[in-house]
Amino acid sequence: GIPADQLEGIFEKFRQLERSATRSHGGAGLGLAICRAIVEAFGGDLWAESEEGAGSRFFVRLRLAYGEPRAEEAAPRAPAGPKRALLLERDPDLKRLLRAQLEDEGWEVRDAARGKEALEILGEKSVDLILAGLELEDMHGLEFVQRLRSAPASVDIPALLTGAGGDLSQAIAYGADGWMVGDPDALVAEAARLISSPRRRVVLLIEDDPAVRLAVARGLRRAGFACLEVASGARALEYARQRPPDLLLTDLEVPEKDGLEVLREFRVDPRLLDVPAIVITGHQTAETLEAIRSLRAQVIGKPFAPAAMVREVERLLGTGPDAS
Repeated sequence: GIPADQLEGIFEKFRQLERSATRSHGGAGLGLAICRAIVEAFGGDLWAESEEGAGSRFFVRLRLAYGEPRAEEAAPRAPAGPKRALLLERDPDLKRLLRAQLEDEGWEVRDAARGKEALEILGEKSVDLILAGLELEDMHGLEFVQRLRSAPASVDIPALLTGAGGDLSQAIAYGADGWMVGDPDALVAEAARLISSPRRRVVLLIEDDPAVRLAVARGLRRAGFACLEVASGARALEYARQRPPDLLLTDLEVPEKDGLEVLREFRVDPRLLDVPAIVITGHQTAETLEAIRSLRAQVIGKPFAPAAMVREVERLLGTGPDAS
């Protein structure tokens, strides 16, 4: 068992109960910290209950939705033609190895060593999957993913980060679908799984406060959504017409067309007419609330908790435990 005053500390990095444990059992004190990071990346909780002299029990809690899959998601999403991958890796030997593995499994592969080059390729040719190393020639893999998710055409393309030294929770927060290291066979198997799964639902987020935008976007990504972030209503409309989102999430007061103006344009555009919407506002006057509801949008007041925001998105898109 574990003493009560040391119980929470076992989840800290490099923390062990006593020096004798290191000598007897080895280890660096990272296992439980890694487990908690993985569980929290999927929106869950990990905790322990213990009694000295009796033993310990560890619990994982994840929020999972019940019910039958929607008809459009029941069938795998694997492409009808050849599977197309974009491979970013600066190490030539590793790039050759991964390319050979993918081609042996029937993939068509384009490769690049620089993030800028890869983004140019994506502007010219569509792909089904992106594999990106953590250290590219011109940028970090996380920066590449961030740029990838800032464009309507690539916001929901499955993307895996590869290489040692990564952090799964951070990778997902930036918009990656996962992070893997080691076995190329496992990497190719995960690639096949990703393209056979439904793509992430896309939330178009309009928020001009960078800190709020970051917190909400990362919460949405950790909950399994793709998030296209913009700071103005005009840019949101431009992006929505290029790639209609599954849900609009907007602050009421944003520059270059406010939230109500954006909603009005959504409701007269045949491609955007039925997109569910949430408006965030700190000015809940009767007139404002009536205007928002007349445009078939939900209202969330300020201040708000990002987790509560994510639950409302899940409810509207029918993906969370509270979906109806």
